Parts: sequence; C-alpha cells; structure tokens
Amino acid sequence: MEDFSAELEVIDGTTLVVAHGLATVSSLVGIAGCGYYGLTSRSMWDMRQADMRKFHHSELEELSAAMKAGQHRRITEWVGIVAKDQKDLVQLRYFTLVAAHQVGQRARHFLTTDVDEAWTWINAIESVQSSSMDQTGIPMGLNR
Repeated sequence: MEDFSAELEVIDGTTLVVAHGLATVSSLVGIAGCGYYGLTSRSMWDMRQADMRKFHHSELEELSAAMKAGQHRRITEWVGIVAKDQKDLVQLRYFTLVAAHQVGQRARHFLTTDVDEAWTWINAIESVQSSSMDQTGIPMGLNR
C-alpha cells in the first residue's frame, strides 16, 4: 500500500473522496486543491483504504494549515471523515482540533469509523437549519 490514489465524485450534492494507499500531506492537500474539490458545501472523505502511518502531530498541523490556506477557493463547509480504525480516528481528531482551534478553518468536521453514520450526518446537513445545530456544528440528535 505504498502508492497513493484518490477517486472524486459528486453524489447528490456531496463531494466524495475515496483515498487509497500511503497518504501524505502533499497528497491530501493536492486533492483539496484540485479544481474538482470544493465545489459543493458538503464533502465526505473515505479514508478506510488509506495508510496514515506518515502522519504525526507535526504533519497533521501542517495539513490543517495547508487546508486553511486554500479554503478561500472552496465552498465546502461540512466534512465527514471516515477513518479505518480507532488509531486513525484519534490522529484525524487531532487534525480537526488543530483545524478548528489553531488555524481557524471554517469547515465543520464529523469523524467516525462507520461510513453509514457519516452519510447520515452529511445528509442531515441539507435538511437541518443552522439554528438547529449545537455549538460544535453537529445537527442536534446526531451529537454524542
């Protein structure tokens, strides 16, 4: 699982990214910076087939800053991220905390290891008004 590739498609107004192989900061930033990403307000990153072993705190901080730097080119506001396992989930949680509290990304993130749970959250975004969101940006009833 050394090579990296990703598939992008739009499904019902949500940009789906399915990552495969060894992920790096530049590979993930490359996806977010390509002309096909960021055209929808919702996105789903399926990282279950990605290898996150190259990511430590410094790489996750670099990734957060790089995603913030390009956010002015994207309309994406809601991002579901599906991790392969608990270890990757913890790493990606660190990414989202840095994104929200250190670099000020405007996108709101939902993390899980369950793809159906992520799609439920993404699909709820469309039907729930911002007044029905709690302070974390998660629709009421989906927050745990």
